[in-house]
Amino acid sequence: MLPNSIIIRRSTAFIRYALPCLFCAWFIALLPRTVLAQAPIIVETTGQSKPTTITATKPKPNPLPPPKPAEPRFVPPRMLWKTLVQPVEGGTIYNGDALYLGGGTSLYKLDSDGRTQWTVQVGEQRSTAAFDDRRVFFGNEKGILYAFTQRSGTPLWQFASESGAAIQNPPAVGAGHVFVECLDNNIYALNAGNGQLVWKYTRADGAMGYSAPIYDDKAVYVAGETTLYKLDAITGKELWKAYVGGKSLSTPALTDTMVIVGGDGTGVTAFARDSGKVIWNFSGKIDNDGFGAPLVVANRVYVGTYQRNLYALDTLNGAPRWTGKLTGSSLTRPTLDARRNILYLTCLTYRGEPSAVGFSTVTGRRVWDYSLDVVTGAPLVVGDRLYIGSTNGYLYAFSLK
Repeated sequence: MLPNSIIIRRSTAFIRYALPCLFCAWFIALLPRTVLAQAPIIVETTGQSKPTTITATKPKPNPLPPPKPAEPRFVPPRMLWKTLVQPVEGGTIYNGDALYLGGGTSLYKLDSDGRTQWTVQVGEQRSTAAFDDRRVFFGNEKGILYAFTQRSGTPLWQFASESGAAIQNPPAVGAGHVFVECLDNNIYALNAGNGQLVWKYTRADGAMGYSAPIYDDKAVYVAGETTLYKLDAITGKELWKAYVGGKSLSTPALTDTMVIVGGDGTGVTAFARDSGKVIWNFSGKIDNDGFGAPLVVANRVYVGTYQRNLYALDTLNGAPRWTGKLTGSSLTRPTLDARRNILYLTCLTYRGEPSAVGFSTVTGRRVWDYSLDVVTGAPLVVGDRLYIGSTNGYLYAFSLK
């Protein structure tokens, strides 16, 4: 046992030195962190006349990377039905209560459940129909354009091109006229009521058979083999023409100020609607790739290519926003499910590869694919349904919800 004098000395030292330190530690622990971060620390160093003051600064947090776009909830399309028609090489259209498509040598009208309402013979064809408020128009491989009533399929009139060259693209309808592109290099404007020729325009550069005419605001836009044309819809007068830079592979797409077209080896180009001057051009990441028909939705241009690429571009300047990889060549126009932000395309594939694909427009990620044998026509989204025709003879309907 220690003597009392030693115990008293040690207690006195504890009170004099250790207890103040413990009190200081307790007091500092109670201070807010912001006070500690800003409070100066005074350090006395031997040999200096004045103490050195060191100010502690609050550490800056590491910058966080921008958040990735949220992947929208996706429900894969579910097949509702398939209807056997004949081999389908063109696209399907919808007029509010019925579907129209060409199959084999016939034109079909189907209801939304795939039941045939009527069918008419049109000869060998690989085109897509168009309609006005009462009639449906359809062309064939012998250069004949037919007009039928929508209600019953009753023939109204037919028009034959000068040389019998094929009509492989849907006509455009507007201003009481039907505008049809033909492989004899001509654009024909017909009276929609009786099929009489109103005017004809001959493209000097020829025709590739990829470009359907587009009507808007009393003008017709159509591409030839290497040139984009704007024609007066009433007279057929050439308003301007612009060199695409290579072979045109697509039907033009319109915005309020631009007309956008894809080309072979020239990328996709936006021209001013009023003058035909080039606004922007995007050539892609692969040299000499062929660009198909673009789809314009608000501030985005979506376009597939021959070498299996899919691009989402800024509408104003053509800058790429994202890129996707397709399962095959895709020159037909994509279609958009705007409710779910999913873009659908058909691809020319072989050996069982998926011929229909879906991409998220938010992330650019492929979220769906499906094999439908060989598909050459464009897909169609109507409400909560996706329609795709195949060369195997079936029209497929998928539910999107």
